[in-house]
Order: sequence, then C-alpha cells, then structure tokens
Amino acid sequence: AAQQKNGNWDPMWLPIEISRIIKTAEVKPSIFRKFILQNHELLQSSIVFTETIDQGDLLKDTINSITNDWKTFYGGDDMQILDQFSKGFYECLLACGRLSEGVDISRIKNIFLISSDREKREVTQRIGRCLRKDPSDKNKKATVVDFIKDLDLYLEDNEKFTDDADIQRYLWLNKVSKVRSKK
Repeated sequence: AAQQKNGNWDPMWLPIEISRIIKTAEVKPSIFRKFILQNHELLQSSIVFTETIDQGDLLKDTINSITNDWKTFYGGDDMQILDQFSKGFYECLLACGRLSEGVDISRIKNIFLISSDREKREVTQRIGRCLRKDPSDKNKKATVVDFIKDLDLYLEDNEKFTDDADIQRYLWLNKVSKVRSKK
C-alpha cells in the first residue's frame, strides 16, 4: 500500500515478495527441528537445501544437536567440501542453491527441501541428488522431505489451491513418488 501511494508500485513485486516470505517462513526451523528430532537417522547421507544462508544458519543448532558430522556448502565455499562429502567425510551437507546442478554423489539418500521454487527443474535437480543408484548399496531407498505450506487446508478444500506452487509441487511429488526403478 505504501509503494502504491508513493507511485513505486510494481504489480510483479507482490507475488515475488510473497514467495520469498513463504520460502523463508520463520516457522520452518522449528518444524524442521521437531521432525528431525523424531527422524534423526534421515540426517545420514543427506543434503538440507535452504533458500538463504541466514535460513541455513537457523538450522545449524538443530543439526549439531544430532551430529557433528556435517558441513555447510554455500555460495563461496570451497569445492573441497563437496569432494569430501562425496567421499563420506561428512554425513550431512547444509546447502543453498548452488549445489542443485552438476552433482553426482551416489551415496546421498536423503534430501530436505526447506524451501523450493515453483520451477520443477530445480526441484528435479535437487531430488535427483538422492535418486542415483549407489553401487555400494544395492537396497538404497531415497527419502525426500519437502516443507509444503497449507497442506491440511488443501486436503480439506482443494478448490482454493489450484494455482498454489507448494500444492502443485506436492501433487507432482506425490505422483513421482510412486515411480519405482526397473531392476
């Protein structure tokens, strides 16, 4: 309203800002904490994707309360960390977007999508990190944990959410989750 009053209103600004707020929602670290304390084994061979470094920093204490065997991998970090992670030096990697492309680490089993874009390409790249076959673990099963808003409301009345990015991702991931590898 203030921007509109001052003549600085850009209609494209509102959906972008709402998306940023949803991706970095203050409640996500506490939801992550509650979930991971009940499912701490999922931090093994995992990548936790966040929207921002600040959001990642809010998850550090939770991860550290379960394991010391983790590192961050943010925009300017040394590629050696990624190489060490791929060799098993660390169990968990806390990362921002840069890790989405060009990574082939077959030992990754678990992916946490603390925030995701509407674009399926990025989500596909991120979950693809844990879908690779691991020659050293023939029975590997991948787990993808996505933080989707308003799921309960959607399940009660799905007509209101036909264009919601999180719900569209939920429906797509739910469908994809039923696909099984050919042996």
